[in-house]
Amino acid sequence: MSETGAGGAAAPHAAAAGQSTSRQEGGAVRARSLDKSYRLGGEEVVVLRGADLDLAAGEAVAVIGPSGSGKSTLLHILGTLERPDAGSVEIDGVDLSSLEGERLSRFRSDRVGFVFQDHHLLPQYGVLQNVLMPTLAHPGAVGTRQRAEQLLGAVGLAHRLDHRPAQLSGGERQRAAIARALINRPSLLLCDEPTGNLDGATADVVGDLLFELHRREGGTMVVVTHSLDLAGRFPRTLRLDKGQLREAS
Repeated sequence: MSETGAGGAAAPHAAAAGQSTSRQEGGAVRARSLDKSYRLGGEEVVVLRGADLDLAAGEAVAVIGPSGSGKSTLLHILGTLERPDAGSVEIDGVDLSSLEGERLSRFRSDRVGFVFQDHHLLPQYGVLQNVLMPTLAHPGAVGTRQRAEQLLGAVGLAHRLDHRPAQLSGGERQRAAIARALINRPSLLLCDEPTGNLDGATADVVGDLLFELHRREGGTMVVVTHSLDLAGRFPRTLRLDKGQLREAS
């Protein structure tokens, strides 16, 4: 289902007048000599081989590459969902290998936001409740509902707070997922094919939204995509191929 662009009622909009937000100034990433492989059918499949990555705080970067090249694995490692077989990752100077258990979970909740190709909204809950889910790691935090409502307003879903995912279009579900990813003000936003399941017009709307929210919220944004149109909008694009990250020409 396509969504209306500029001037249409269904399109997301910038922050409403009087809406306040604190820009996130962190998000510096330093990864060195990352190796990662998997066993598949009795064979070893190498997806990362000595990969290096440096991201300044506040950067917006696209990562492209062939299917199966390890782009999603890279995001999972940066987001602490997986460990590399070798190598190191630092986010804002914190060595991820030094974190375990509850400390690792808390770091992920505080510092990292995820947007996946599939929205992963919980079908039994409304949009507002879904956006608030990551705040359960911060019981007693003040202003979380207000921030959730502000984010949903910013993504054009202020009128959908109580709607369940099945009542939303594909683009609306993805916009709700973006709001959920930002609810805890992460310093690092990781997006894995965020427009991959959307038609062209809706993908453009979601792309516009990602850039607007990055400008407004701050932090570092890394987007894995097969869309050369989306990648072409980024000031920096990296290509992952044969286990290595290189600047795209």
